[in-house]
Amino acid sequence: MKRSIALYIILILSSAIFAQVGVDSTSTSTTQPSTLTGVAAIVNGVVITTEKLDFEAQIPYTLAQLRKINERMYMTMISTREGYDFLRAYRRAILNELIDGILISQYAQKVGIVVTDDEVKDFVNKYLDQILKQYNISEKDLEKFLKSQGYKNIEQYKERLFEKRKMILYLSRLKDKVTANVTVTDEEIRNFYEKNKDKFKSEGSVHVRHILLNTEEEAKEVLERLKAGEKFEDLAREKSVDEFSKIKGGDLGWVEKGSMDPAFEKAVFSAKVGDIVGPVKTAYGWHIIEILEKKEGGSKSLDEVRKQIESYLLTIKKEQEWQRWLSNEYKKFRESASIEIYI
Repeated sequence: MKRSIALYIILILSSAIFAQVGVDSTSTSTTQPSTLTGVAAIVNGVVITTEKLDFEAQIPYTLAQLRKINERMYMTMISTREGYDFLRAYRRAILNELIDGILISQYAQKVGIVVTDDEVKDFVNKYLDQILKQYNISEKDLEKFLKSQGYKNIEQYKERLFEKRKMILYLSRLKDKVTANVTVTDEEIRNFYEKNKDKFKSEGSVHVRHILLNTEEEAKEVLERLKAGEKFEDLAREKSVDEFSKIKGGDLGWVEKGSMDPAFEKAVFSAKVGDIVGPVKTAYGWHIIEILEKKEGGSKSLDEVRKQIESYLLTIKKEQEWQRWLSNEYKKFRESASIEIYI
C-alpha cells in the first residue's frame, strides 16, 4: 500500500527540471534554526523564498487534481502521517532542485559560460507566440487557463519561463563544456556493430517526398496540378503545411517500414518507384506522396548504420562523463558552498 501510494503521487508531482541532465536533487544541506520569516534557504547569498518554493512545489493545486482522480488516496495524503511525510519530503526535494539550479548557474558563470537576458527573453516571447498560434487563442484566453493552473497572471508565467529557460541554458552549456572532449573511436563503433548485428535489420525502406494538406479538396486540387505537369517540389514549397519538409521540396528522406502511420505506410510500400499516390488520409492531414526510391529488407551494412551507432555511443559516453563530473567536481563545489536551509 505504501509503495503504491508513493509511486502514484510521484507520477503526479514529478516535474524535476534536472531530470534529463542528472543533477542530484537529493543532496542535503545543513538546516538552520527558522529565524527568517518567508525564507526557505540562502545559497551563496541568493535567497529562495518560501513563496517561490511553494509555487514550484504546487502542492495545493496537485492535491486538488489528485482529489478529482482518487478521493481515497487524496484523504490518505492529507490525513495520515505517511501522507504528511511524503509531502514534506517532496517539498524538500523541490527545494534541493532550486538549490542545485542556483549552484549550477553559479558554477557555469565561474567557468566563463554566458547566458544573456536578451536571448532568454527572445525564447520566452517566441514560445508564447507559438502557443497562441498553435491553439488559435488570445493572450486573454491563455491567461485564463494559466490562472486555472495556479498562476496569478500571465506575467508570473513569463517570469517562471524566463527563470527555467535561463537555468536550462546554463545547465546545457555547462554539460557541453564538461563533455566537449568525449569522442567515439572506429574500433568502438565496429565492436558495437559486430555484437549487435541482429538489431540492424530492416524490413524495407522507401525514399519519399510528400505534400501535406489540411483538407481532401486541397489534396485533390494539388494532385490535378501535378497531373497537369507542375513540379512536385514546387507545389510542396507552395502548398504543404509540413513546415519541416516543405523547404526541401517535401523530401522526407528514407523512412523505415513500421515507423509511419499505417495508412501512409500501406500506400508507399504498395506503390512503385515513380508513382504519385494519394490523397492519403492520416492523423496529420491529407498527403500526396511521390515514391523516389525503394530498398528491400535485410541486414544493414556498417556504413549504413555508422552514424547511428556513433551518435548512440557518443550520447552514452557523454552522459557517463557528465555523471563523473557531478560525482566529483560538482560534489566538491556543492560541499564548499554556503547553503543555509530554514524549513
